[in-house]
Amino acid sequence: MDIKNIKKEFPIFKQKINGKSLVYLDSANSSQKPKVVIDKISNFYETEFSNVGRSVHSLAVKATNRFEAT
Repeated sequence: MDIKNIKKEFPIFKQKINGKSLVYLDSANSSQKPKVVIDKISNFYETEFSNVGRSVHSLAVKATNRFEAT
């Protein structure tokens, strides 16, 4: 496992804090997300977000089906 290549997948680690590479040790509270997860969540909010199990319009049906499949 090459830690430097894995770290490149997390956009937050591209920034510098006081001129030094960011080190994040609070994963027990919240973990940083890799770019692929950020992109998937962004796409979800941009194109699919809807109530689950509350409506019959197409977005709600799609959201309900996804929810029930997981």
